[in-house]
Amino acid sequence: MESEGAGGPAGMVCPRCGEATARTVEQARGGKGAMRDDLYDRLAPGPDKTRDGCMHAAQGMVLTGTGVALAYTGVQQGRSLFTIAGVALALLCVIGTLVVVRGDGREKAAAEAGAQRADRVWRPAYYCSGCSSVFCPGGTPWHPPLWAPPHRTSFYALA
Repeated sequence: MESEGAGGPAGMVCPRCGEATARTVEQARGGKGAMRDDLYDRLAPGPDKTRDGCMHAAQGMVLTGTGVALAYTGVQQGRSLFTIAGVALALLCVIGTLVVVRGDGREKAAAEAGAQRADRVWRPAYYCSGCSSVFCPGGTPWHPPLWAPPHRTSFYALA
């Protein structure tokens, strides 16, 4: 179903709208209009979980530092309410940070575990810019064309 044009391959014919402008999702992520339509993120093979844990740990430590500063101010000024509130805030922030960072680690492990399965679905896929759908020629590994909604989607969910 691929045809040659004056400037090279014209692309696959989309089963949804019939246009011959479909490109592989890999080409569409970096091609014309990719930034405008946010295709780099929307057509990613899986979620990017490389920096989430570090970012959340840093945010948690800043909030914990705020609680410690409040407790220190309470001790310096002799205000027990500030001291108790600062210690409680600091402990709450440390516990919350640990829970969030642990969850980030689990999400990253799940993304890494599903990367090969997602890649098997992502590699043969094509993206049609005319109707914003994703499809696989011949219906393998999935048959109906998928509509790529404006919010972030990934092939990780299909695997």
